[in-house]
Amino acid sequence: MSTIKRSNIRWISILTWLSLASAALGQSDAPNGGDADSAFPIPAHRTVHEVLRNGSKVGEVHSTLSQDERGIWFFETDTVATSTLARMLRLSAEESAHFLWREDHVLPLTYRNISRAPLRTRFWQHELHWDEHVSESVTHQGELRIPLEDGLLDPLTLRLQVSAWLHEPERRGQNFEFRVLERDQIETQRVDDLGAETIEVNGQCYETRKLRRFRREGSSRNYLMWLAPAQHWLPVRIELGDEDDDIVLRLIESSLPVADQNCD
Repeated sequence: MSTIKRSNIRWISILTWLSLASAALGQSDAPNGGDADSAFPIPAHRTVHEVLRNGSKVGEVHSTLSQDERGIWFFETDTVATSTLARMLRLSAEESAHFLWREDHVLPLTYRNISRAPLRTRFWQHELHWDEHVSESVTHQGELRIPLEDGLLDPLTLRLQVSAWLHEPERRGQNFEFRVLERDQIETQRVDDLGAETIEVNGQCYETRKLRRFRREGSSRNYLMWLAPAQHWLPVRIELGDEDDDIVLRLIESSLPVADQNCD
């Protein structure tokens, strides 16, 4: 049985575990405090970002944020190929996380990351047990247990934490440092606020704050992002890439309302 098939079976068991976890956390103290969810400042929504490689569209990132009847939030992104070559190679990526909102902090419960390419599929998945302070984790290289730290985030909920905090005016202009659970270890990562900037994205003008996420020197997951209050401080533009490729994500669809405005 392949790693992906095993992971799908494990994912079903995680969904069952979430019901027990949400009930337990609602009855006991959770990391970062808070005995009940305050209003999460980012509403449920759907977005689509086009992916440009050196100026040519190669794919789209479809993102959805939702909340179930238990109060558990679910954030998922699905990267799909649109160029002929990328479709032929069956390139794709999926990322998702379940979490709770405790006062002004994201409390991650699960994280899942899958990337598919010819002859190589990379996978990792975390199930965070806050009562035991350990993550039961599975990667394409095997299973492991990782001790947890209070305030810990994953690569996906890190983005939501920054967006949520930017709803508070006093946090704008600050630089943030986070402890982040990556594939098989915990890392210190930074998000630096580079200031306000007005940009145009597909004919729409946005007042934004430009931020830089820094994982480590030379990482392909260092990136710049422009977060707009008109989109609840979610990214309307993201720039990645290295010396060979210029990768840009631009917002093209959103279920969140935006007033028409151009930059003239």
